[in-house]
Amino acid sequence: MNTLKAATLSKAEEFLSLSALGIIGISEKKQKFGNAIFKELKNKNKRIYQIHKSLTLVNDSPCYSSYEFLPEKIDGLIINVKPAKVKSIIEEYHKAGVKNFWIQQGSNSEEAIAYCKQNNINFISGKCILMFLEPVTSIHHFHKTLWKWFSKN
Repeated sequence: MNTLKAATLSKAEEFLSLSALGIIGISEKKQKFGNAIFKELKNKNKRIYQIHKSLTLVNDSPCYSSYEFLPEKIDGLIINVKPAKVKSIIEEYHKAGVKNFWIQQGSNSEEAIAYCKQNNINFISGKCILMFLEPVTSIHHFHKTLWKWFSKN
């Protein structure tokens, strides 16, 4: 395995070992991927909080409208929204004290990545978090195998 892949695995492991996580990008629409991420992390006994400006209950769990209303400080934030929204979310949550961000595959934003690099913010971008949540199951196991075989980073 090359050094970039090893570094990604290490960063993913570190992120998934954080005490409490938040996720932005859940939806009332059950098929949305943010919901799948939340459910999988919760099923694997991770402390994860849903953050949504207007929803109060999704996936049989409470939603919090912003960082200030979370029941505890989160160590990391998973972002699963349109790329145009990512930079402002990182700015807001970093100012609030969040140190680690996972920009879910499909939410990649060059502007947000540049901001993270300029401000020495820990982040992972362009990877599916479910490829790294052990034990990796279903299609995510296959996806991770392809990543190991064919990806350069």
